[in-house]
Amino acid sequence: MVLTGALVNRIAVVGGSLLGRLLHRIPERIKDSVMKVMGLVVSVLGIQMGLKSASFLIVII
Repeated sequence: MVLTGALVNRIAVVGGSLLGRLLHRIPERIKDSVMKVMGLVVSVLGIQMGLKSASFLIVII
């Protein structure tokens, strides 16, 4: 199926939205910690992908 990724993304967004509505009493400290960890993970993934790139000029730009 061609649109499998779009369908999975839509289901994940709806599921995450419903989960967020159910778990609205999460303490601010935990929300802050989760956001920091997600930022760190995205940064590490970006650095790893940048180092694997064949042309560093594109990575620098």
